[in-house]
Amino acid sequence: MRNCRVLCWILFVVLVLQPFCGQVAAASVPEALLEDPSIASGVHSMDAHYALTDGDDLTVDAKAALLYEMNTGTMLYTINPDQKLYPASVTKIMTCLLALENGTLTDTITVSSEAVSSIDPDGSTVYLQSGEQMTLENLLYCMMVSSGNDAAAVIAEYVSGSQDAFIALMNQRAQELGCTNTHFANPHGLHDENHYTTARDLGKIMLAALEKPMFQTLYATAQYDVPATNMSDVRSLESTNYFINTSRTEGYYDQRVVGGKTGFTTPAGRCLVCTAEDGDLNLLSVVLGGENIYQGDGVTVQAYGNFVQTEKLLDYGFSNFTLVDAISESQTVGQFSVTGGANETVGHPAQTVQVALPVDYKMEDLRWDYVRNDQELTAPMEAETELGTVCAWYQDYCLSQTALLSVNPVEPVSESASQLQQNAQNQEPTKQEKTWKDYAIVAALFVGGLVAVFLLLTVVLAICNSVRRAKHRRRRRDRRRSR
Repeated sequence: MRNCRVLCWILFVVLVLQPFCGQVAAASVPEALLEDPSIASGVHSMDAHYALTDGDDLTVDAKAALLYEMNTGTMLYTINPDQKLYPASVTKIMTCLLALENGTLTDTITVSSEAVSSIDPDGSTVYLQSGEQMTLENLLYCMMVSSGNDAAAVIAEYVSGSQDAFIALMNQRAQELGCTNTHFANPHGLHDENHYTTARDLGKIMLAALEKPMFQTLYATAQYDVPATNMSDVRSLESTNYFINTSRTEGYYDQRVVGGKTGFTTPAGRCLVCTAEDGDLNLLSVVLGGENIYQGDGVTVQAYGNFVQTEKLLDYGFSNFTLVDAISESQTVGQFSVTGGANETVGHPAQTVQVALPVDYKMEDLRWDYVRNDQELTAPMEAETELGTVCAWYQDYCLSQTALLSVNPVEPVSESASQLQQNAQNQEPTKQEKTWKDYAIVAALFVGGLVAVFLLLTVVLAICNSVRRAKHRRRRRDRRRSR
């Protein structure tokens, strides 16, 4: 009897549960990933969940760092990109962006006593005086080249009427740019517990600022002479970015560096946001919380941490990555039927997609695929109609994507042919009906399986009972004979 029961349970598992095992495995892929895999697996934006490489052979001594290829929008490398940290004078990138968005460069601004008195004189200043007059353009040079905190305060009052109102504008603009871990408390970056941002958010602010031609001029200026004002002689400004300014030290000059903005306070450490170009690569680097290297006396700076660590990032980027055409605008992708159309259409990428890849990439790790949109295609249909999205992939990372467009137009078929086609379509079950039909078939198979198992179990039990009774009868006959 025990063997019969075991046999019954084995038959139940095999006949009833086995048909559904494959269905569970097939349904394990999340729908969101199937709809737009680049969101979950992309490295092609400042919001990328991943970096293209983990930089096993790179050591960056900073609290946070980021390396981004701007031509392709590829996140190459990150360390703590979303950790909230103090930005120091790197803050002035946002102040400059708001001034360019809301001000006029030729406007003459009068320095207020409130602006200059709010600044710690021990910090970085250009020694503006109350009542002094200067154009917005020259104030921006004072702020971006010499990192003048007093110039930042004056600019804030000019743009918004007060520093408090300007701070509110800074935080509003940060939200608009998608900076989710940023809060500004002043326009210059002097230390405040409530003044913080992240490497990723600074990257977003820098990308927005680089869209302004004047910003590109300001952040790349090594030296500048501010014309005399009503209260000052000519001011000769020198950049705090030693990558482009050799007047203070030549040890950091790097011809690849286009420009950048430095920052330093004791709580923030050494900070630097800069861009550099070499060949086809255009890199954006962010370093926060770099540490200086001191000489034996513990006081004299031997090396500035922000420049040393940024140099490591740039060397790594230019040595280990290259640009590759992953998708060509001229290639054809897929074949698509058009309702009521005299012919089908094929797709092509809207543009040639160039991506950043490791220099030792393998072709078999590079691929592309497309995701069809949900819109039904109906004739007549023009060429260049959007069909979906083409994605370029490297291993498990989506590198870039572009629209998938139709190559050829599609004219409608004649009325009679169209009617025949419509009738044929009406005879076919819709996708939804097919879905419910599939469910009905599965349910019927399940019920049928249960019934079959029940009948099989009944037969098996009957056989077992018959065998058992036959054994009893034989034992009784044997006992009678023995008497």
